[in-house]
Amino acid sequence: MIMDHDGPSIGQYIEQEGVIEIECIEENPNPEAQEFFDMLTTVQAPLWEGCEHHSELSAFLTSLSLKSYYNMLEGCFKYGSTYG
Repeated sequence: MIMDHDGPSIGQYIEQEGVIEIECIEENPNPEAQEFFDMLTTVQAPLWEGCEHHSELSAFLTSLSLKSYYNMLEGCFKYGSTYG
């Protein structure tokens, strides 16, 4: 019944001695999803070697929340976020 509803893409079911086993089919994510996963891996890297509590993503989100909390203009935010 499930196979009729969801089709064969749900997996291959094998019944052996009254026990149903699910054979997992591993496949690579599509290019768009892989790009997203790579981006997540990149932004979760620590800011510097030995930094355990902050990542590029946490630094960005902190600065974005400060912009929102203090109602900063976009030009002011861009000026304050440039380094060097």
